[in-house]
Amino acid sequence: MQKTRYNPEKGGVMLIEVSNNEYKVLSAIWAAGRPLTAAEIVERLQDDKAFRDRTIHSILTVMLDKGVIYVDGQKRSTRTYSRCFNTRLGFEEYHSAQIMQNVTYRKNKGNILTGIFSALIDDADIQPDTLAELENLIEEKKRSLEHEADDI
Repeated sequence: MQKTRYNPEKGGVMLIEVSNNEYKVLSAIWAAGRPLTAAEIVERLQDDKAFRDRTIHSILTVMLDKGVIYVDGQKRSTRTYSRCFNTRLGFEEYHSAQIMQNVTYRKNKGNILTGIFSALIDDADIQPDTLAELENLIEEKKRSLEHEADDI
């Protein structure tokens, strides 16, 4: 189980358990890039027997209670209106929270961040455009840090 919870009152993200099925729902919404109805989620996860009309509502209710998703409007579906569900955290925010909330990471950020970064860029499938994007992110961060230092 993965642990993340969105808590705006406490300034962002804190850890809670997210089951594998809940993670699949999050992934379906992230892949769609828009809020989805329960029926659309079931349709996207049709190969997984855990997701049927009856069970998806239970899963969504638990996720709403945890604050991992929220109701983001309604959509006309045949003769009725269906609630649309969206994630509180984007894909990148969710996964970075998984790393940043780790006790070991918090104690030794420098070494661990370098190790994670090194392992990820050693992946044989990494593309030159991905490396260029990473270089741009690093340059932006350097400029931001320099600007903060100038303000002090």
